[in-house]
Amino acid sequence: MAKQSVLNQPQPQRGLTFDDVWAALMETRARQEETALQMKETDRELKETGRLVKELTKNMGGMQETDRELKETGRLVKELTKNMGGMQETDRELKETGRLVKELTKNMGGLNNRIGDIVEQLVSSGILSRFKELGYTFDKMSRNTVVIGPNGDRREVDMELHNGQDIMLIEIKAKPAKDDIDDHAERITFLKNLGKYQENNVYGAIAGAVFPANVKAYALKSGFYVIEQSGDTMRIETLGGTFKGKKW
Repeated sequence: MAKQSVLNQPQPQRGLTFDDVWAALMETRARQEETALQMKETDRELKETGRLVKELTKNMGGMQETDRELKETGRLVKELTKNMGGMQETDRELKETGRLVKELTKNMGGLNNRIGDIVEQLVSSGILSRFKELGYTFDKMSRNTVVIGPNGDRREVDMELHNGQDIMLIEIKAKPAKDDIDDHAERITFLKNLGKYQENNVYGAIAGAVFPANVKAYALKSGFYVIEQSGDTMRIETLGGTFKGKKW
C-alpha cells in the first residue's frame, strides 16, 4: 500500500532551463535586429526624400505655387518622422510622399516650359528694334532652329536674328545659370564651323525672366548680350553704352 501511494503522488513541474532562457534571448535579439533593419531602411528613405526636397527647393526659382507644394511636402516629411513608430503605416506614407515629390518634379518641368514660352514671346516682341538701337539691322527672325553637323551632331537655337551679314544667336531661359552660358558658348563655337555661320559675323545673347546678378556678370564677361525682363517688356544690358558683344 505504501508503494502505491508514492506512485500516485503528483510530479513537480519542470522549471526553466538554461536552454529555454537562451532560446528566448535569441528570439528577442532576432526581433530587435529585424526592427533595427526596418528603422535603418526607413531612415534611408527619409534622407533620400529630404535630398529630393532640398534639390527641388534649390531649383524652384521664385515660383509661388511650387513653394506652396514644397512646404506641404516638408510638412509631410516632418509628420512622417514624428510618427515613425508604426513601420507599415510609415512605409505607406513614404510611398505617398515619393509620389508627391515625383508629381511636383513633373509639374515643375511643365511650369518651367510655360515660363520659357512666355519669356520667348516677350523677347520676340520688339527685339529687332532694340538691337537696331545698338547698331544691328536685323530683318529676319527664326525660332527653334535645329542645325545638324556632318557627324550627325545637332544643336538647337531658341532664336536667331539675321540679315545676310550678321547673325545673333539667342538662348532663352526662365532663370539662366552659369552652365547655360557655357552651353551657349559651346553651341556657337560648334555652329561657327558650319555653312552660313562660317560666312557671317556671329554674336550671342542670353535672355531670361529672372537673371541672378552673378550669372548676369558671367554672361557679360563671356561676351554675351544680356536680355532681361523689365516690367512687361525686355531690355538689353549695355552697361551704360560701353558694352559690345563678342564676335565669334
